[in-house]
Amino acid sequence: MAKVESELHAGSGFPMPAYDKNRPPHGEVTWVEGDERIASTSGPSIQLFIDLYIPRCARDELFIVIRLKDTAGYLPAGDEDYRDDDENLAVTAIIDMPDDGVADKVEAIIPYVVLPQGCGGLMEAEIAVFGDEGDLVALSYYPIELPDDIDRSPDVLTVMTHVLVALMRSEGSLTRHGVRLVRTLLLDNFELDELGDAFLRRILKIANRTHHSPDTLAEVVDLVVPKSAHERFVHLLYAAAKFEHEDEDEITSKQQRFIVLLLEACNIHDHQRFGPAGLRQWYDVLEMEAGASFPAVKKQYKRMVRDYHPDRVHGLAQGFVDYANERMIAFNEAYEELERALDEKPVEATVEIDFD
Repeated sequence: MAKVESELHAGSGFPMPAYDKNRPPHGEVTWVEGDERIASTSGPSIQLFIDLYIPRCARDELFIVIRLKDTAGYLPAGDEDYRDDDENLAVTAIIDMPDDGVADKVEAIIPYVVLPQGCGGLMEAEIAVFGDEGDLVALSYYPIELPDDIDRSPDVLTVMTHVLVALMRSEGSLTRHGVRLVRTLLLDNFELDELGDAFLRRILKIANRTHHSPDTLAEVVDLVVPKSAHERFVHLLYAAAKFEHEDEDEITSKQQRFIVLLLEACNIHDHQRFGPAGLRQWYDVLEMEAGASFPAVKKQYKRMVRDYHPDRVHGLAQGFVDYANERMIAFNEAYEELERALDEKPVEATVEIDFD
């Protein structure tokens, strides 16, 4: 069975499904699989894959209408473009049925941002299939477990928003410039559309009112960000730090400290290849990989100065003594620069920003 290409639409315009019990729909929804936490261009979303068996409608155009229900009934739409005629949330997939009447893996996506605020928990997805004349040809229900608070759900976009806002605040108060740069970076990296941007604005407000330590963020990053995305994650961190100062080789010591603490807590070591050029030279002096933590720098520094200390080279040829002295000066300078950059505690500060 080949996958059927579907065209996604907002609100359906179809009536609530109803049928005569003596004449139930003749088709079947034979399989449904869902992922309640994917990153789409519209932000965090529910993704459903649906298989249909409707032989009487072979080669017909069908409309799959998906609504969500909780104990109080159908969910109202959180966005006016995703409403049916009764103002309930509805998403429609339009498909052309194959000749054999079997449609495989029809995909439908419901962005979190179109859900009403405050919804969450266990609910039911109603999957109704209508013919081209509006007649109900199949009906099924599928249980869905949504986060209790979709605005704080552990999805990649939400986590990255909180991480970048915390990075900006490690330098001090979150400024309008910092907000704009976080939004710009995430819009570009996730290729967000208007709905995705609306969700991002909502999460930025929440992130600005929330304080997270690197250790707390690391726990969520470890849970949500797959290893395959670690390189992209690290690049995004350094891009934010460098973009703020509009200098591709500059990063403040407080931001570097935040990044090192976060990535060490995440057990992400590939960041050594992506460290800022302004610090890499000092790592090179100590013969270390760029991006190593300050405790590792301190340990390496002690080892290096032990080998070149004046007490160790006293009595050797003058040329070697001079070389050892030069090395000691270089070691001390590198250590001081890295200590200044890596061994400062992040500033914890929050100010309210008007995001409109």
